[in-house]
Amino acid sequence: MVDEVETRLRGIIIEQARRQDAEVIEMEIMPDHVHLLVEVDPQYGIHRFIKNVKG
Repeated sequence: MVDEVETRLRGIIIEQARRQDAEVIEMEIMPDHVHLLVEVDPQYGIHRFIKNVKG
């Protein structure tokens, strides 16, 4: 990804994690996808976290 896009995406993911009381343990941004290792409340669910990140 272009550096500006990668920086913005990283910021969005970190901000969503902060809002949802989640912890981003690892993040790797690739040219066409993102790898995330995130700790979220089990009652909240990872699917909701990803949905909010995607918008």
